[in-house]
Amino acid sequence: MDTLIYGSTEIVFLIASQLHQQHNVTVLSESKELNEKFKSKGPGRPQVGREIRDLVWRMAAANPSWGAPRIHGELLRLGFEVSERTVSNLMPDSHL
Repeated sequence: MDTLIYGSTEIVFLIASQLHQQHNVTVLSESKELNEKFKSKGPGRPQVGREIRDLVWRMAAANPSWGAPRIHGELLRLGFEVSERTVSNLMPDSHL
């Protein structure tokens, strides 16, 4: 009778360990899937192109009385889609 109980305990332990391993594999695979789904595509927003940066600096240098709203408007007229906040951040410090 002792061997039957001892053998049964081993079987139960074996089944329990298999289920535990299977559960860990499932959780890890789901975790990897979620991580891949929501993983960042890069370091953040793409940088503003050199052309726009140079235009902002040239406009600010050529027109000292223009602020970010005016330069932003001129860039929009030229077909560049950039926010006024970005133009303000790109303006030279001496112009502010």
